[in-house]
Amino acid sequence: MIRRAIVPIALLAACATAGPVELREFHARRLGDERMLAGLKMMYTLEQTYQAMNGRFATSTEELREAGWRDQDFGGFRPVVTDPGSRLCVAMLQTHGSRVAWSMSGTGALYRGPRCGR
Repeated sequence: MIRRAIVPIALLAACATAGPVELREFHARRLGDERMLAGLKMMYTLEQTYQAMNGRFATSTEELREAGWRDQDFGGFRPVVTDPGSRLCVAMLQTHGSRVAWSMSGTGALYRGPRCGR
């Protein structure tokens, strides 16, 4: 028998907030959350490096390898570039469960949800 998780609507609504979240408001309750946040910061920094080298942001983690990206364990999250092009938005999407996706914009602002508040 397959059991399906029922995600409350309130939880889904919390995934996409309009404004950024201050880092002091982010409480890494699990080791996976700490890994996810470290990976998000690494992606942001490498995107800035890639942009300085190529005049544009990387459109994938594969392109970020040129700036030093390495695959690693992000505690149940996977890294993605959600808005490739002139505006930077990198995200960590959950690989399982109902955990909240997080994203970081080109200004370094942290957001709940995968699209930097958009």
